[in-house]
Amino acid sequence: MNKGHRQRMRERIEKHGIEGLSDHELLEYLLYFVQPRVNTNDTAHALINTFSTINRVFDSDQTELAKVGGIGPQSAQFLALIPEICRRYYVSRHNKRERFISLGRVVEYLDALYLGVMEETAMILLLDAEKTLISSKVIAKGNMEEVSVHNREIVSAVLGHNAVYVVFSHNHPSNDPYPSAEDALLTNHLYVTLKSIGAALMDHVIICPNGNFYSFSKENRL
Repeated sequence: MNKGHRQRMRERIEKHGIEGLSDHELLEYLLYFVQPRVNTNDTAHALINTFSTINRVFDSDQTELAKVGGIGPQSAQFLALIPEICRRYYVSRHNKRERFISLGRVVEYLDALYLGVMEETAMILLLDAEKTLISSKVIAKGNMEEVSVHNREIVSAVLGHNAVYVVFSHNHPSNDPYPSAEDALLTNHLYVTLKSIGAALMDHVIICPNGNFYSFSKENRL
């Protein structure tokens, strides 16, 4: 793949953006930045052949990415960082003084926070009396199937930020949003614990990578 091909690709993107690129062409272009003198077209095809879709490429960990021919440690780290960069961008561009007064807004924000997160992870949104975001915080990380949450960590965060409302969330990488018995029990315990310190559990939302979600508040389980 010659230098002229790379220049034509850059001119194409400058003129039309990335909308017209196939998944493998976008990966080919991204790899230019970490592989300046390598045929990244073949490597991009190998990535798609291995992981099937571009989101699965970005969701894969560095160890799995590095197994693909043409992908070394530096390229694997670069690709694995893309979802984290997207999360940071989304959170940074939203005003922290924005109010979370609708379930749709809460889910939209949580979807961004869980972008590319493939292990079960528990997070909280801490809100003031006007339901304005004070802070978001990762409480615990688990594996593909479960995460262990300790109420004392949540209580400490609530008291430390003088929060009035709390949105608790965790993700289901399996794409099944329905809560387990353990999820329901945790919700009840957290509701009582927060009430005892003068705060309120506004919702417990389960987020899935495919866009599905479950809201305990919406289902009248709070």
